[in-house]
Amino acid sequence: MGNGRIKPAGFWEAYGGIGALVKSPFLWFAFVFSVVFFPVGLGNKWVDYSQNIFPDLLGFTLGGFAIFVSFGNERFVSLLTGPDEDGKPSPLLSISASFAYFIFCQIVALIYSIAFEFFPELFSLIAWFPKRDEFFAVIELSLSFLGAFLTIYALLLAVAATHSIFRLVCLFDMFDSSKDHQR
Repeated sequence: MGNGRIKPAGFWEAYGGIGALVKSPFLWFAFVFSVVFFPVGLGNKWVDYSQNIFPDLLGFTLGGFAIFVSFGNERFVSLLTGPDEDGKPSPLLSISASFAYFIFCQIVALIYSIAFEFFPELFSLIAWFPKRDEFFAVIELSLSFLGAFLTIYALLLAVAATHSIFRLVCLFDMFDSSKDHQR
């Protein structure tokens, strides 16, 4: 942008992009958890878990996000906004992106669990899709593993979102404490 204005960070950029995703311990823990527990029962139950947990969790998360957005006073919020000197997104934008990513993953896991229930009918409608039972079993098992992984990953992101909120509260506490010392 040649006009000297700073380009606002997009959601994915503020989250940290593919680098943050690949480095996320939550992603890798969800993968390991899925590999270990999928064969011993998770493969049969993840759809129910997803459809029973995410609607309530999603409502709670959206409410929490609304509270988060209104958190702090005007002076505190102004300290957290605007990009850093190194061009990284502001702390407020970074924390918001973490929360938004948590919400996004819950929605993806919930929609995937609903869609998964219709995959057999969908595949039977596709004329060129192989109708052999063995082939379909492999496809169904693979798609089921993906669903279990998405469910576990979205649940684990609750820890990351909680950490982000705690980080914000710590920043506010430091800000509020320094304000008391300036009196």
